[in-house]
Amino acid sequence: MPDLIRTFVAVTLPEPLTILVSEVQQTLKAQGLRIAWVPPGNVHLTLKFLGDIEPADIDPIAAVMSECSQRIVPLTLSARGLGVFPDLRRPRVVWLGITGDVPQLIAFQQDLDTRLVAIGKGRFKPGERPFKGHLTLGRIKVRLDSDILVKALRETGRVAHAFTVEAVHLIQSRLTPSGSIYMPLRSVMLGSPASGFCQKNII
Repeated sequence: MPDLIRTFVAVTLPEPLTILVSEVQQTLKAQGLRIAWVPPGNVHLTLKFLGDIEPADIDPIAAVMSECSQRIVPLTLSARGLGVFPDLRRPRVVWLGITGDVPQLIAFQQDLDTRLVAIGKGRFKPGERPFKGHLTLGRIKVRLDSDILVKALRETGRVAHAFTVEAVHLIQSRLTPSGSIYMPLRSVMLGSPASGFCQKNII
């Protein structure tokens, strides 16, 4: 049996936004919050978590990504506003929100989700909750005082950064003792022909 590959479909961030993510995290860290921060270079906009797939699944998944890309043009989004999931009473995730061409992003994600479920033969489950585009900054693994958390989020100030989404990526996630290592396996340009995806070497 071939080795399984842990994967997800996502939008990667331009360098200026990655720098902003780092600055926001540093500002929140200075408030003394005990949060497991995601390395800035690993922060991305997840569209679909696939879990473990076989190497033979890569090209069919890329083909679905390419089919969906024909139905949408590059998107203008903005990383804006801080918040937590699920709520301030029991926060588990600190996130940076997404605004801009969100209706188009949601339509693309739903199209992708539906098509991947169709080819997955029961393996690629539909999302349990409605898609909400966000960038995960950190995960909260201990109980935090909600008042301190709210104060920290407010004192971080207004956060906003516009960026253009021109491609989506099938990304491999390797879990290591020092954290996750991400590697793109396939990349698809939005608005590209159905056959237009870039192949990456699988290590």
